[in-house]
Amino acid sequence: MLTVISRSYEVASSEPAERMYDGLTASGGRLVVVFAYDGMPIAADFGIGDDW
Repeated sequence: MLTVISRSYEVASSEPAERMYDGLTASGGRLVVVFAYDGMPIAADFGIGDDW
């Protein structure tokens, strides 16, 4: 599990998280799921279904 939190007032935490997601999924060698702070999945590079 990896948590991305920006320390900059000019950069929202979502910006480096989106770049990291793009980099991790570009190779196609990993299964990546992104969760919101409340635990809901918000993105995945594979079909996760609706049974969360």
